[in-house]
Amino acid sequence: MKEKNFKIIFFTIIIILIIFAIYYIIKNQDTLASDIKTKKEEITIYNEINLGIIKFDTINPILSNSQDIQYISKLIYEPLINIGQDFKLEQGLATEWSKLDDQTYLVKLNENKYWQNKEKFTAKDIEYTINYIKQKESVYSDNVKNIEKIEIINEYIIKIFLVEPEEDFEYMLCFPIICKEENVGTGNFYISSINDEQIILQSKINEKKIIVKIYEDVTKLYNAFSKEEIDIFVTNNINYENYMGSIGYNKKIIHGREFEYLKFNLEDEILSNPGVVKAICYGINKAEIIYKIYNNQYIQAESPLQYGSYLYNNDIMYEYNINKAKQILEDSGWKYNRNKLV
Repeated sequence: MKEKNFKIIFFTIIIILIIFAIYYIIKNQDTLASDIKTKKEEITIYNEINLGIIKFDTINPILSNSQDIQYISKLIYEPLINIGQDFKLEQGLATEWSKLDDQTYLVKLNENKYWQNKEKFTAKDIEYTINYIKQKESVYSDNVKNIEKIEIINEYIIKIFLVEPEEDFEYMLCFPIICKEENVGTGNFYISSINDEQIILQSKINEKKIIVKIYEDVTKLYNAFSKEEIDIFVTNNINYENYMGSIGYNKKIIHGREFEYLKFNLEDEILSNPGVVKAICYGINKAEIIYKIYNNQYIQAESPLQYGSYLYNNDIMYEYNINKAKQILEDSGWKYNRNKLV
């Protein structure tokens, strides 16, 4: 009898727990659904963004010396080959490329590309762009200076002949390809209007719009941002907080390809010792230098290429470690005498 009562009590408790669990799950699902609905209601999608720039010269990416325009032009114009993360080559207007010999390259173009004026993109546009760059003073002049000639095989295949062999020449094919018609590209955005005060870029695939507002100097740019006349701007000025403060906006650090570095004179008797150079690398406190000299607005880089593929002597990253630096010196035969190496 007692065993029967125990079973009844046991199964009753189990049923109560199951009912409670079901109730708890349903309640949480209702709460989660309510939270999601609330968050959805809080999200506002903007189809328009205002970008501020200074030092505008021309929207032509071949002729412009403005870094801002170089960034913006990537939305309008495309290169033959893109250089992606980790410095890997990616398709642009070219879908395939191959090295036939030390001075000859074969490039196959994307047959489904059109200019923003609806004209078909062809190999003649590549030839035109290269000749155009050769005739102008351009930031891309070095990219094409070793190109001797272009041979058009058909509308979508070209041969590029070099004056002399050039290692990794494919990386030079990252310059924007332009059309004979001014301000027309093959990118995802086109120029819907342009004047001395602003440039309006319109997406080809949706209603997204970028309004590029042009300012005479950086002070007016900062004032416009503080007054919320623009939503975003890019600056290399590490002291921008002196003008704008540090509250009321979000910032994002973009890893660039400009860097400052120390170069060792390996012909020096002491520095010719690999152990000494390695010890110095471990003995440099990069974080402290960035904090004290660069207002903590720079990032640490282990080499000129910050994307993870290249490390000095295939070694690990040189994090500041003074004890390890001392040990390396001692292992290399050096001793300390009143803070001097002997």
